[in-house]
Amino acid sequence: FFALHLQDAKIAVVCGFFLRVYEVSETGLELVAQLRCTDSFVTAIQFEQGRFYCVDNEGVLRVIACTRDWQLVTLLRHDTHRSLMRCCVLDDVTVAVSDKYGS
Repeated sequence: FFALHLQDAKIAVVCGFFLRVYEVSETGLELVAQLRCTDSFVTAIQFEQGRFYCVDNEGVLRVIACTRDWQLVTLLRHDTHRSLMRCCVLDDVTVAVSDKYGS
């Protein structure tokens, strides 16, 4: 379970296999968008410049774009065949990842 605070009173939640974006209002949470983002356990997620960067323990890095009306679109799926644990967005075209063995 991961939760991220986004702009415009929205939060992103990864629960199970799904990435969900909710709008926070006075009456509670309203589901805005949902996407099945992985086939495995999500180990890290980041949100930078309208994109979600998601890694899982099967070694898959996914870049998911968020449109202006909060629709989720998968831009990239990259298999590494290593059990990824963390990711860090360095700039527009570079993402650093680490596996569970420290490399």
